[in-house]
Amino acid sequence: MKRYICYLSVFLLCFATIYTCCKYNKTYNTYDDDIDETGDAEQLLPMRIGKYLYLTENGVLHTNKMCVGIKYGKDQDGHAVYGMLFVDTAEYVESDDVAYCTRCFNDNLYERVNAISVRNKYGEADTIAME
Repeated sequence: MKRYICYLSVFLLCFATIYTCCKYNKTYNTYDDDIDETGDAEQLLPMRIGKYLYLTENGVLHTNKMCVGIKYGKDQDGHAVYGMLFVDTAEYVESDDVAYCTRCFNDNLYERVNAISVRNKYGEADTIAME
């Protein structure tokens, strides 16, 4: 009887692991159940921007400090990137040599960070006049 229970528990553990791995959608870093009818998981990215943005040595801007692009990022020559700057959102001004992480940013987050950048560059009173 003990042998039967042992085999059953191993089978259930394997089944649960395989089921979870199959349900996970690596393209969107989400589960298949979370994707809407159109197949668009872009809405699932968090809309919050924290106190800091993270700029890696290779010039890529991230919103999430735990992004795999930071952990496993490579520069142009294929070398691992180890450095990262913490950029306070209250002081961030967009520059031309910054690229945006495709895992961290969607259209909405880009627009929000761009609005923060414009506000920081021209001041809050000027951005109201620009709109």
